[in-house]
Amino acid sequence: MADGERLGLRPRGATERRLAVVAHAAGVLGLSLLGWPAAAAVSIGLLLVAERRRSRYLVAHSGQAALYQLAVFVAHLVFIAWLGAGFLSFGGELPGIGDWRIFDTLREPWLTILQVTWGLSVLVWPLFYGATVLGAAIGAWRTARDRPFWYPLVSGAIRRLAEPRPSHPEAPAPDMPAEEVSPEGPAV
Repeated sequence: MADGERLGLRPRGATERRLAVVAHAAGVLGLSLLGWPAAAAVSIGLLLVAERRRSRYLVAHSGQAALYQLAVFVAHLVFIAWLGAGFLSFGGELPGIGDWRIFDTLREPWLTILQVTWGLSVLVWPLFYGATVLGAAIGAWRTARDRPFWYPLVSGAIRRLAEPRPSHPEAPAPDMPAEEVSPEGPAV
């Protein structure tokens, strides 16, 4: 049984599926760095629409898309700070920024290890950038095809939120006899 079926996550119509596709596809805006917060704004807006429509399907998809997009935005900011710190520390200059060399306090062999790591991360940046956008595109494609999709790492919390809740939490389980309650309180 697919995870979406186990959780009872089925769209109630084509409109709900299209809105879920939009939530995932908004991540393609991440082709520009400021596109990630814009994508999250779209997904959060759809999350509010889903709440109003009482759609667990749309809540699950827009919620996980928003969480993914915000996580990717934060990861990109951290990565850019790392690249900028390395650029300025290893000889780069920017107008208006003085001698800002935070890595100069390191001694050999740690400085060499840091320089090699930084250099390799510069090469990884385009792959990381493309992979995050590709993840959003895959989410949109799978959702459009009515297939289950969960982002790795960020969807666990959303999955727990999407699990069906009992309609009457005070009701006894079907196989348990109901206790009689008197006006004085429950029977002991």
